[in-house]
Amino acid sequence: MELFLNGEKINYPVQNDTTWEQMTEELLKSKIKPNHGIVKITVDGREDFACMFERKSEIIPDTIKVVEFYTKDLAAITSDGFLKAKVLISDMKAEILKTAEFFRQGEVQDASKRLISVFEAFSPLISFINTVGQSFVLDFTKIAFDDNYSIRGKIESFLKTFEDLVKSQEKKDYIELADFLEYQLLDDMSGWEKIVATLQASLAGGKKAES
Repeated sequence: MELFLNGEKINYPVQNDTTWEQMTEELLKSKIKPNHGIVKITVDGREDFACMFERKSEIIPDTIKVVEFYTKDLAAITSDGFLKAKVLISDMKAEILKTAEFFRQGEVQDASKRLISVFEAFSPLISFINTVGQSFVLDFTKIAFDDNYSIRGKIESFLKTFEDLVKSQEKKDYIELADFLEYQLLDDMSGWEKIVATLQASLAGGKKAES
């Protein structure tokens, strides 16, 4: 297997029992510049960021020929990634309000389609936040969200919202569902904004401390 970092070949011995997580952590420690994070991975020419998350505990298949890692420095990730996350959350807020309105008007089919788009938008948001944590080795259990929650605890609390939302859907009480969207989920989105801002401030503080 050949490994490349930002277009340059690097030496890293991949053993038969090496997992994706082990390789990534080792590269972050020994090959990747300080204050740099992984922003893209391609496996045999195909982008595959899931190997850092969903499949991180899997052993790297010996059939893979080329793995390429791409990184950016802290300033680039902050200016690009956090800005996109804030725009995404803002767009999701608007979509949540529209979805609630459609449910109240009895336009269930259109409302359900909009709700699916809201759910789908959470995937890149959560992926980005996980990427920040993985790339910069942040312990979300030690970063405070407020006096009661860490970042990790608050994320888990927010994810439970989806379970409650599904229960509201199953009851087919669309007025209740509209209320849940407009008040609970919309409030949660402000919490996601705070998480993004907290992580951005945490990374900026780390950068200042090391400069």
